[in-house]
Amino acid sequence: MPGKIQTVNWKDELTGLEEKEKCHDGEGILHRAFVLMLFNGKGDVLLTRRSRKKRLWPGYWEASIASHIREGKSVEQAALRRAHDELGIRIQKAEFLLKFRYKIPYMDKGSENEICHVLAAVYSGKIKPNQKEISECRHIGYSELKDDCEKPDYSPWMKIAIRQMAKHRINPTNKTRNI
Repeated sequence: MPGKIQTVNWKDELTGLEEKEKCHDGEGILHRAFVLMLFNGKGDVLLTRRSRKKRLWPGYWEASIASHIREGKSVEQAALRRAHDELGIRIQKAEFLLKFRYKIPYMDKGSENEICHVLAAVYSGKIKPNQKEISECRHIGYSELKDDCEKPDYSPWMKIAIRQMAKHRINPTNKTRNI
C-alpha cells in the first residue's frame, strides 16, 4: 500500500512524513517501524516468509508482521491494522516489548534505516496470508527461534529483535500471558 510513513530522529521523535519507497532509497531516511510477534494458544510464534516480490529482503523469514507506521497512527494501531491486512486476523491488544535502531543496506536495492518497535500479541482463528506480502507461514517454539533465527534466511530486523530480547532478558511468552 503506497503512502507516507512517519520519519523520526534518533530519539524516536516524529520529524515528518515521507513516501515509504523514498525512506528506503540509498542510505534510507530514519523512520518508525515495528515487528509484531504473534503467539498461538500453544505459545508458538507465527513466522512469515516475505513475498519474493518485496524490494528488500525478498523471501526472508521474519516475525509474524513487520511494517511501518502511517500518518496519525500509533505503533499499536499500525500493528493491529497490519495483522488484519496481512494475515486476515483481528487482535485486540499488542504488548510493547522494546525498541532498537538499526541501519542495514540490501545489495544495491536500498536500505532499512529504522527505529523498530517490537510487540507481542496472542491470536486465535484461521490465518489467511495476503500473498502480496507473505509467501509462507510456519510456527516455531520461542526457545527454538533463538537459534533458528541465526540462519541466513532470516531478516536482519528479526535477528536483532531476538538478540535484543535475549540481552534484556525479555521473554515474550511471559508477556503474552497477560494479553
